Amino acid sequence: ALEARCVGVWAFAKGVAQLREPDRVLDMESRRRHKELLPIIEARDDVDLASDCLGALGEYAEADGNLALAADYYRRAVERSTRIKGESNELVVQARSYLVDTLRKQMRWDEALLELESLLLIQRGHERGFSPWTIRFAMQRGEALLRLNRPREAEQQLVEAEILVRDRIGPTHGMRNRVRFYLREALVAQNRADEAAQEWKDIELSR
Repeated sequence: ALEARCVGVWAFAKGVAQLREPDRVLDMESRRRHKELLPIIEARDDVDLASDCLGALGEYAEADGNLALAADYYRRAVERSTRIKGESNELVVQARSYLVDTLRKQMRWDEALLELESLLLIQRGHERGFSPWTIRFAMQRGEALLRLNRPREAEQQLVEAEILVRDRIGPTHGMRNRVRFYLREALVAQNRADEAAQEWKDIELSR
């Protein structure tokens, strides 16, 4: 019965999201149903339904611009999913990526860096060292180090990420220019502006 209720709530939310025109009343009703459901399913550890509910509430909070609340929901979802599925589960890793993105948006770089370093250890420890998620985490770790005024460490991480993007995702993929942007910033912070301009200029992307 609980599973059926969850399916009903999420089907309702999906229907609201697919409307051609936003409907504030239906959107608020979807939020109400999630909040009403959450304490019921959080009491159960046999299934991971609550993590989906927490994730949805995190998305609602982000849409409202309440990033601190969104981070709290995502963190609760991660902690719960980790307890039930284990830290290496790919859905858990994906949930943690949402938390990282929210922390980055709030410039909570110390927290983001801790999450990213943990994620990289998990991914590399489970033969996922070259997955797109891992490469993204490597780039984001470089960005976090840069924002924490650690440009030399950032440079090392970003050079590694740039090579991974080139060799594993594609030599003309747009992500390379994102990494190169951060690399130029890291070099400029070390008074190496000429090197930044010469060595890490943007590449021409595939159309």
